[in-house]
Amino acid sequence: MGNGVIRVASMFCLLVAARAFGAEAPSAAFLLSVPMSVRELGMGDVSIGGDDVMRSWTNPALLADQREQGEFAAYGTSMFGTGQSRFGISGGWKLGPKWTVGGSFSSSDASFAEVNESGYETGEQVGRSVTAGGITGAYNLGFFRAGATVKLVSDKVLDDTAGDLAADAGVVLRWKGVAAGVAVRNLGPQLRREGYESPEGEALPAETRAGLSYSYEPLDLVAGVERTWIRGIGNEAGAGLEWWPAPFLGLRTGILGLGGETGNRVTVGLSGIYKKIGLDYALTTHVLGLNHHVSISYHFTPRSSTQYDTQALNVAVIDLEPKNTSSGNSAIVSDLFRGALVNAGRFNIVEKQSMDKILLEQQFQHYGCTTDDCAVKLGRLLNVRVIFVGSFGELFGKYMTVLRAVDVETGKVLFGDSFTCNSIADVQAGLVQVAGKAGVALRQRGPAPK
Repeated sequence: MGNGVIRVASMFCLLVAARAFGAEAPSAAFLLSVPMSVRELGMGDVSIGGDDVMRSWTNPALLADQREQGEFAAYGTSMFGTGQSRFGISGGWKLGPKWTVGGSFSSSDASFAEVNESGYETGEQVGRSVTAGGITGAYNLGFFRAGATVKLVSDKVLDDTAGDLAADAGVVLRWKGVAAGVAVRNLGPQLRREGYESPEGEALPAETRAGLSYSYEPLDLVAGVERTWIRGIGNEAGAGLEWWPAPFLGLRTGILGLGGETGNRVTVGLSGIYKKIGLDYALTTHVLGLNHHVSISYHFTPRSSTQYDTQALNVAVIDLEPKNTSSGNSAIVSDLFRGALVNAGRFNIVEKQSMDKILLEQQFQHYGCTTDDCAVKLGRLLNVRVIFVGSFGELFGKYMTVLRAVDVETGKVLFGDSFTCNSIADVQAGLVQVAGKAGVALRQRGPAPK
C-alpha cells in the first residue's frame, strides 16, 4: 500500500507540474482535444462509461481497465461539412495484474478560412495538420487507477511546422458500479513557430475533464456524464447510455454540447464483436452536416460484453486433492495458490482458518470435497462467488497440478488450467501464472451476480 500511496502522490505532482508550465495563449490545434474513441463519441463523449483501448487517449488511467492481455485498434473519420478528417491507432499490453502499457498515434487534418490583417476572410482556405504520438503507462490499485502519457505533438500550417513534448495524466475511482474520473491533457511547453507573433510560442489546447458513470451489470447497461473545459475554446458537457443486449452487439446514444456555445448535438453508436475482432461505428450531428466515425479492433484474447467487476471477487480455495502424495504436500500447495491469488490483486480470499471455522460451525465436512457439486455447496456456506478446486500429485518425479474455478451460483466451470513441472520452485511459479490467468478469465466472463 505504501508504494501505491507514493505512486498516487507522484501522479498528482505530475498534474501540478504539467499545469505549471502550460501556456496561456489559445491554439488552433484544438484537434488534439477531439476524442479518438468511436465508442466514446457514440456515448455522448463519455470516456469513463465504457470499454475500449482508445478511451485511454482521453484519460490515460483507463488503460488500467484493459481486460485482455493485449488490444489493438485503428480509427478513421470523415467529418462532412467541417473540413476535418482524422486517423488514429492505439494499443495496450498488460505487463501483469497491476501494470498496463500502451501507445497511441493520431493524425488530424482540417481547413480554415484565411483571414487578412484587418480580420476579413480572403476567400482562401488554409490547411492545418496536427499529429501526436505517445506512450502511456497505467497502474491498477483495485478501486483506484492512475495513468500518464508522454507524447510528441506536431502542428503544421502550410509549410510551417512546430512541435514539442506534452503530457496527459488521469485518475479513475471505481466502486460498486460507480466510476469517477478526472484527466488533464495537452499540457507542456508552447509550440515554437518561426514567424509567430508571440515570442513565447503557441499554447496547446489544455483540457480538463471530469466524469461520472454507473454500470448496472445484470443488464450490461452503463450511463454516464462528463464535463470538459478546454483553454481558449470553452466548456461543455455530454451524457450518454451504452447497452449490450447480446454479447456480440452493443448500442449507444448520447448528447454533446450541453452548456456550450455550439449547441446540442445528438450521437448514436453501434458495436459488433466476432471472436477477437470488434467493429465500432458512431454518428454525430453537426450544424454543418453529419460526422461518421469507424474503428476496428483486435483483441489478443476473446472478449465479452460484461463490464468490469468494480470490486475484487470473493473466492475460496478448497485444499487440493492429493494424488500419490501426502495431504500435507497438497495443503502447502493450496496455501501457495491462495497467496498467488492475493498477489494477483483481483480477489478477496477467505483465509484457511476462517474457512475451517465457518464450516465447523455449520457442521460441514469438507475434507474430500473434490466434486463441483460439493464445491458449490461449500461456496454458498462461505458466501463467495467463485470457489477453486483441483488436485496435486506426483508421478515419476514430476509434479502435476490441476485447478478449476466454479461459479457458486450456476455450478458452471468458469476457468480451468493445469501444468506439470520438475521442482517445487517450478510449482510455485506455475501457480502464479495460473492466478494471473484466472484473474483475466473471470473478469472477462463475469460470474453470475448475486
